[in-house]
Amino acid sequence: MNLNGEKLQLKYVPLAQVVLWDENPKKHDIGGLMQSIKRYGFVDPPKFDPQLNNGNGGLVYGNGRSECVKLIKQETPHETPRGVLVDDKGEWFLPVLFGLDAESEAVAKALAIDHNNLTLAGGDFDLWDYAKMWNQDSYAEVLRSLENTDTPPITMSHEDIASYLRTINSGIEGKPFGEGIADGVELEALFKIRVPVDDADEIETPLKEFLEQFPQARLEKIV
Repeated sequence: MNLNGEKLQLKYVPLAQVVLWDENPKKHDIGGLMQSIKRYGFVDPPKFDPQLNNGNGGLVYGNGRSECVKLIKQETPHETPRGVLVDDKGEWFLPVLFGLDAESEAVAKALAIDHNNLTLAGGDFDLWDYAKMWNQDSYAEVLRSLENTDTPPITMSHEDIASYLRTINSGIEGKPFGEGIADGVELEALFKIRVPVDDADEIETPLKEFLEQFPQARLEKIV
């Protein structure tokens, strides 16, 4: 059977040669990931992209899982998790995906963000919920590098990126109301009101009248 198209390949790479993405801002539950790998095996291979790390290459996702395998090897060098191979010399080999390389480092970074954010995108989450998965300062640095590109993440528009960075740059650090916001700092807030469709028109008029007091406020109706 002839198959056409770009191909993903799974290769086993010496664990010591697995290169992480050095800008990765993702937070990880290291203890939970280690328990998962020990119980279920290494069932979710990371993916390498040559565009990361300034063109030197690195893992576009799976950094935390790969780091955990290295920690497990340090703790129990003779207890190899399922899915991780070992040679006669005791060297561990990790399954890594190759192929479908990003056309630029910006696209690779966008993929790294989307690969995580999209796990929440099917629920009622916004960009601030996504941000809880990331180290705030490192996440902001990656978003700054994408702010003026034409390849923002699918889960974040240019407006979302600008909103997040304005808030972080103001020193608010994504804090909710009542946590000592400095005087004179503008705070962006998003309020969601859920009403039955039949009642939407009835509530829209008083909302518009109320928002007239705030010239910069914006009302968006999503049906």
